[in-house]
This record gives sequence, C-alpha cells and structure tokens, in this order.
Amino acid sequence: PAHRPAAPMATALPKLVLLLACFLACLALDLDKSEGLCEGGQCTAEVDEEAIRSHYADLGQDQVFKFADKLSADERLTFFQQLQKINVPSVVGDLKAAQSVKPKVSSDAQPLSHQTKLATAGAEATEKWRQKGLEAIAAGSVGFIVLAGGQGTRLGTKDPKGMFDIGLPSHKSLFQLFAERLLKLQSLASGKFAGSSIIPFYIMCSPHTCEKTKNFFAENKYFGLSADNVVFFSQGTLPCFDFDGKLLLESSGRVATAPNGNGGFYKALEDSGVLADLSSRGVRYLHLSSVDNALARVADPVFVGHCIETGADVGAKIVAKASATEEVGVMVEDAEGRVGILEYSELSPDLAAATTDSGELVLNAANICNHFFTTEYLKRVAALPMPAHIAKKKIPFADPATGEKTAATKKNGIKLELFIFDAFVHAQKLVALEVSREDEFSPIKNANGGPADTPEIARSLLMKQHRRYLSDAGAEIVGEGDVELAPMVSYAGEGLSAYKGKKIDSFPVIISDR
Repeated sequence: PAHRPAAPMATALPKLVLLLACFLACLALDLDKSEGLCEGGQCTAEVDEEAIRSHYADLGQDQVFKFADKLSADERLTFFQQLQKINVPSVVGDLKAAQSVKPKVSSDAQPLSHQTKLATAGAEATEKWRQKGLEAIAAGSVGFIVLAGGQGTRLGTKDPKGMFDIGLPSHKSLFQLFAERLLKLQSLASGKFAGSSIIPFYIMCSPHTCEKTKNFFAENKYFGLSADNVVFFSQGTLPCFDFDGKLLLESSGRVATAPNGNGGFYKALEDSGVLADLSSRGVRYLHLSSVDNALARVADPVFVGHCIETGADVGAKIVAKASATEEVGVMVEDAEGRVGILEYSELSPDLAAATTDSGELVLNAANICNHFFTTEYLKRVAALPMPAHIAKKKIPFADPATGEKTAATKKNGIKLELFIFDAFVHAQKLVALEVSREDEFSPIKNANGGPADTPEIARSLLMKQHRRYLSDAGAEIVGEGDVELAPMVSYAGEGLSAYKGKKIDSFPVIISDR
C-alpha cells in the first residue's frame, strides 16, 4: 500500500496504533509487487520445494535451480519464496507476445490532426486556462505525481535521481525544486479562490529507490510540505530473461528482476491504494511528470485548466523536436485517427527528416512524459492488461561457475517494460498542448560532457529562464552570471513587480523568499 507519513498533529489515533500502522505500510511498500507474481494471490511463508521444482521443470525453467543445493537453509527459503511468487506462464506469455509484435510501419504514421500551441493560443485563452486550473487547485481537485523510480547511475550516483543536485547556486535537488513549486502554486491558488488549496504530492519510486527517497524527504522535513500530503508508493517489477527466453539468475539464490516501466504506474495506483486515496481526498485530476525534467511545471494550472476546459480525460504536453535525429518518441495518429507514440528507433530516416512547406518537421510532436489524467480514466484503465515491450539491457547475472552476482559488460538479457502511452487508446478524449522547450523541458539523462540531456544544460536553461523572468519584470541585469529565483518567489514569472528598476550586477545571486 501507499505510505503516507503521519502529520505531526495527527492525534486522533492512539500513538501505538499509529506507529504500528506506519510500520506495516512501510513494510508492505518494500515487498516485491511484481506484475504477474503470486498466482491466484496465494503466497505463503512456507514453500513446497518439490512442487516448485516440478512446476518450473514442466515449464522448461529449471535452470534456476543450478545453485539451489548450495544455498543455506535461510537462503533456500528466501529463494523458493521468490520462485513461488512468480507467475511463470504469465510472464513467459508476456515475453512471447512482445517478441511476436511486428515493428510499426512508420510510413503509416500521420502528424497529429488536433493540437494546441501555447505560443499562439493568445494571452486571453492562456489566462482563462490558468484561472480554471488555479480554481481546481483551490478546490482540492488536483494532485501531482512524479515518476521517480530510477537511479542516477549514468549521472555517477546510485542515489534516486530525484536527489540529484544539477549544480544550481542553491544546490537544491530535483525533489526540492518540485516540492517548492507545489508550495508556491498552493499559495497562488489560495490567494485567488476559496478552498483548501492542497495539492497532494504522489511519488512513485521503485524497490531500489523507495527507502532512500522516503528518508530523504523525512530528513528535509518534506521541504515545507505537510507530511500528510506526501504519498510514496512503489511501482512493480518483472523478472528478467536471457536471450533464449530463460529466467535469468541475478545470483545463486535470486532471479533477476527490474522495474516494469512507466506504464506500470496504472496498476501500481490501484495495488498501492493511491486510487482510493485520490477518491477520499476528492482529487479529480492528476498531473504527471518524470522526475528528470528540471523545468517541469508541476500541477501546471495552464495545462490542467486547458484539459478541463476541453473535456479531456487524457492530456499530453509536447514540444517541437530539436532536430530530425533527436532520440525522442513522437506523438502520431494512425490511419483510423488513433493517437499513439512512435519511438525514434521506429522512424525511418526519410520520414524523420520530412518537412512541411514551412520547413517544420512533419512528425514534430516530441513526447516528454508529461500528462494529465482524470481520476475516472485512471480507475477505468488500472485493471486493463498492458502489452509488454522488450528492452535488451546489461543485467547483473550469476557467475556460471560460482553463482556470485556479476556486473554485465554488454547487453546480456531482456527486461520487460510497460509504456504509459499504451493506455491512451482507452481515452475518450485526448488533447495535446505544445509548450516551449526552453521553458518546460530539459531532461537529465547523461553526465556532464555528454552531447545532450545533461545537468549542465538543464542548469543553464533554468538560469536563463530566471534572468528572463526578472528582465521582463523590469529588472536591470548587468553582466553575465547565474541568477536563481527560488520557486517560492515565482512559479512561472509572476509576482516580480517589486524588482522593476532594480539593478543586479553581482553573481551568482539567489533571490529567495527569505
């Protein structure tokens, strides 16, 4: 279940009961909730080793027992408990289905027939959407979820990526930036409309990142948010396979598993109790972003208001592609008008480079994993099956001679991943809003020095944005250097009239609410 920390003033329950409830929630969060685990929901502490061996042998997966006889009694129990949980026919079926899928024919892809460009929508429409979004926030109808299951391995850290410091003068982490933007937005909403103006913050972590993520928030006092409004829950995992379709051992006593992709979030919402939590709070709309976008406008009132205004149950923010060769998926329509995502690897070079008469790329709607959902839509799709996709990866494996966990030096296996956009076919109405890349999208995927998507690029864009906000408000910025605006000073450039005529000529400078 989801873990929502007890608020300091929560005195309705006896202290012992409250502590026990929190302990059980934390314990449950750390359990492996793999898709397709526990056949029929029957998982017990006791195991029948002979029956499990026979079951796996019948399915041609008895290679997993190569080192079983060398395990200690406790190791054997843990290992067979894991094996008992894996629904082998289900996950093998998912693998075979994924392997049998024919590649999409990119020549059939058409550009979106309906999308709105924020840059040309006009000030009146934009302000109307903003006010509608703020009104929904004030009413307590909007939640924000961040997909934060990944580790910053490619950034040189084993910590959750949300803990990463991109190099701002303040050294704030991505998690802190998101939390403080939510705080400011709550303040903006309460200043405009009556209501609670609470935006619950849902953080989807993974079994690898949940404990560190929860501790990080607790140690930093939830960055000013109420602990009762910060909810952690874990995405599921799926077993990994070798290239012959055999379950891959990570060590002598464990099958390798991996998080099940961002599409696992639908089922995780239901399994963790988050869907029930949304309903109990009266949250009708959910805005979602991946954690690695440093420029993400969390619970964006313009985007939320636009989606509410148009009656959409699913919304997607998009940006124009940086180039024909940018490695990003694009939103497209098929011949029947159904919206989907075409991965960059599925695009032929000719189609990727095709342009309109005005010189714009024909397939130009880059997907940035930034979405709007109604709670009713999420309830509808949570129990629906999702297709798995194959990702060939470097996966830690058991040394064939010793069974010791060994790091892979090349791609040696298959991870099954679910994609969030595969459920878009179930939307009754999907809208796409094109936003400015410079203002809203700078993913952090590679270490500094890489060709793209680095912390340095994100830091630079954020600093330029803050200088632009101040200049537009009438501040005089003399010289080059870092200018950082704390989120509590301004969410998106508003409220800076006090800086009109002020001179800024010493760098770096951090303008905070304190």
